[in-house]
Amino acid sequence: MKMRFIVGKASRYLDRPLPFHEHKENEAIVYFGGTGTLHIDDRTFAVEEGMIALVPPNTKHRNTSPNALQAIFVRGDFNHLFQVTEPLLIRGVDRNEGLLLAQLLLENQHEKPDYAEALGNALSYYILNHMNIQNPVEQAVSRIIQALTAQYNDPCLSVTDLLNQSGYAEDYIRACFKRTVGSTPNGYLTILRIRHACQMIDAYKTVIPLSEVAEQSGYLDYVNFCRRFKQVMGISPQQYKNKTQLD
Repeated sequence: MKMRFIVGKASRYLDRPLPFHEHKENEAIVYFGGTGTLHIDDRTFAVEEGMIALVPPNTKHRNTSPNALQAIFVRGDFNHLFQVTEPLLIRGVDRNEGLLLAQLLLENQHEKPDYAEALGNALSYYILNHMNIQNPVEQAVSRIIQALTAQYNDPCLSVTDLLNQSGYAEDYIRACFKRTVGSTPNGYLTILRIRHACQMIDAYKTVIPLSEVAEQSGYLDYVNFCRRFKQVMGISPQQYKNKTQLD
């Protein structure tokens, strides 16, 4: 359940054309110097320092520049927060936050994988918070996502209450959530909780009992925790723990 981010850096794009290419993952391109052009299929976008471009999966694209365009590329699965279906440009990237997160992720992607994962998630949140979402329904879905992400380990968290607080009918916003995120709000919450449980088992192995892992992941009912864990992971928490100890 660990999230993997593939990070690369380009210090300069020469004036010769670079080939079009595509990735299976989302790609966030953080520009930190120079100016240039991002080509996506038959469209072009002017890019420069202080911008982030989001490129959807399986989308042919390339960057060109005669002006020393510099960028950090971050490929990964951002779908736990948002789905990128169309190219999107974010302006006004903070050098002390957005760019710094990308640089730290670049420097720590191999030596410190857990730290890199945390940095990748932090960059994902930064992008989410700076996306210019105009649609009020999408704003409501974004608020629900943020609330679930912040409170997933609270066993008293009520998805129904969050949906009712959105300002829309419960069934309607639930359907909008599923269309945007790709899973129901309860399914999304389950994934967050089981991901946290896996991280705890990976980190503490035999130090913390599985019953405590369940509680800290938002489950007071251990049987329900085991059922949800197997639903997501395909094996029981104990089997996952045994496998982790062998690795």
